Amino acid sequence: MIISLLYKVARKPSSVPGVLLRSDTAKAAAVLVLRHENAVLCRRLASPIRYETMFARIREGSRTAY
Repeated sequence: MIISLLYKVARKPSSVPGVLLRSDTAKAAAVLVLRHENAVLCRRLASPIRYETMFARIREGSRTAY
């Protein structure tokens, strides 16, 4: 627990220069990737979850296993 905490405390300040020294192109690419991930997650949440299909597959699998 203490080792983990010390690691996190030592790791955070060392990541700050990396962010500050990045080029504008790298920052723009990172923002583009995050926007794409956000759009994909929003699409997944917008579609309904079909539990019936999931349970039907589980039942079919249990019948073939015996």
